[in-house]
Amino acid sequence: MKNNQLRQKLKQNKLNHELTWLTLLATFTMGMIDAYTFMAHDQVFASAQTGNMVVFAVKLFTKGIGSAWVNIPVWIAFGLGCFIAQEMLEIPTEKLSRHHQNQIFMVVNVSVLLILAIVQEFDSADYLVWPLGFLSGYELTTFRTVGSITANNGIMTGNSKNMMNSLYQWLIDHDMKAKTKFKTLCAIVVVFVFGVGAGALLCMTNATWPLWTGFGLNLVALLTLFIHTNGSVDSSDFDG
Repeated sequence: MKNNQLRQKLKQNKLNHELTWLTLLATFTMGMIDAYTFMAHDQVFASAQTGNMVVFAVKLFTKGIGSAWVNIPVWIAFGLGCFIAQEMLEIPTEKLSRHHQNQIFMVVNVSVLLILAIVQEFDSADYLVWPLGFLSGYELTTFRTVGSITANNGIMTGNSKNMMNSLYQWLIDHDMKAKTKFKTLCAIVVVFVFGVGAGALLCMTNATWPLWTGFGLNLVALLTLFIHTNGSVDSSDFDG
């Protein structure tokens, strides 16, 4: 009995570790991609849909639908990504483990980023943003764990609110769990800001570099997932 409990705990710890670094990678990548789409694609956001709606409304009421419509398809693609990700998460783990779900998504993610990075060399049209919206919606739904904390990897409004709520609970209520949550959310916000900064600097240097950089980072992550599976750790440890 104790051995089974220990094994289950080990499985969950390994999965949490995997989800933690994938969440931080997704946070950095989405910040970088948002900076790229905002600067290179007519102020459209791939993951920050609050910002996307603000820009849409400003364009709609100041310039008309002819200018505002470009923000609509990415919002629809984002919603579709969230919808499909939720469907994947509800698949029983005995049929498809979370580890293998992560592998499947990362294969799709890397493939789409590679295709977009190549296509942008010949065509910089705004439709390139739509698949990025889909990937952002999927990542935001799937990768939400940093350690023991559940967080949004692309919605800094909610993270900022929860961060300050946790700061109050730590300092005033002396809740040590709130201290951990505060520090974790701070780290997520910082990673996102650095992602945005990296995307902006890359885009200023060469507008094609952010997608190539995103592809490279996610390719390394994908290879790490497969190496981890085929290495000393048995893949069945991720069935939780």
